[in-house]
Amino acid sequence: MERINCLTVRSELRVGQIEIAYAMDDAYEGSILIGLPDWPGDDSSELAALFDVWAGAFLAQLCLARTLNLPNGFDPDAWTTLSPVVQHLYDVRAYRDSLSLMEVPTVVGPVVKTSPLNQNLDPMHSILLWSGGVDSTLAEVLLRANYYRTTAVHVQLNEGAIAGETRAVTKLAQHFRRDVEVVTFDFPQFLDIACRYSDVINHFPIDNAIPHGRELVLIPIGIAVGSRGTAGRITLGHEYNAWKRHIAYQGRDIPKCDTQSEASNIVLDDYLARFYSSGLHLFSPVAALSDYLKFKLLAQLDLGALECTSACFWGRNCGVCAKCTLHYLLQRALSLDVFQ
Repeated sequence: MERINCLTVRSELRVGQIEIAYAMDDAYEGSILIGLPDWPGDDSSELAALFDVWAGAFLAQLCLARTLNLPNGFDPDAWTTLSPVVQHLYDVRAYRDSLSLMEVPTVVGPVVKTSPLNQNLDPMHSILLWSGGVDSTLAEVLLRANYYRTTAVHVQLNEGAIAGETRAVTKLAQHFRRDVEVVTFDFPQFLDIACRYSDVINHFPIDNAIPHGRELVLIPIGIAVGSRGTAGRITLGHEYNAWKRHIAYQGRDIPKCDTQSEASNIVLDDYLARFYSSGLHLFSPVAALSDYLKFKLLAQLDLGALECTSACFWGRNCGVCAKCTLHYLLQRALSLDVFQ
């Protein structure tokens, strides 16, 4: 399997936009452009460092980079803290592509020590990263029922499912009579890079093109939106299977769903507290709930919301992918008829 020797990543935070520029040897050079409407920008070195390191890890596992170059600088202690998550990502890549296990990339660049921001954050205010699926929608319902204030953010990131998820979020926002901030994620070379360095991606219906490790960019985006206020929590809708399932591969115990796993979330939460803000934490009220229980709870608490959700990895209710099959079986078990 082909691998990149050196990946260079540099983030720039501007008003209304974040640019993550990358260069992968002589093979690829480009940028991820993240559009945040009405965002005033953020000149804090802590947020820029978070995007550099986390987006660098996300891109490194995509091309299986041996070295990650961060010209803006990095904190070796921060990278050491993040390394278990990066190792999970590389391990899952090895498992999926039947490769030998690999070590995490070596990081090079100026050493810049970081310390957490001193912020007065509200633990009852959460940034909700809302995909439009059952998990994140139930998270919204449960947070509101428990007196949390939520700021809803929808990031158009899931390749192949963007249109369907955006339709679902639009319907859900109308249903709940609430605002939602839509963030664009423009990564034109994603599929070219992903398919060049992996043999198992974007093959319908089993292997979709939704990026592995996407939480490494979703969470910093949520933090960027939250930097305008006092949110002390970042909420994602985790699936129980992704949260708990492990696999054994070449003698190593691996969280099957990398950054969606409980093991990775513990590391990411620790990283945020130590190197970004001590008052900021990841929190999901649905991660420990089975798929059946989540589906049942949302049907009981707000059937209208369930009818608006997106239920397909491919964004078009294909009826045969793992997600569609699961949701069809769940609705049959509950004698519902919300997905055709």
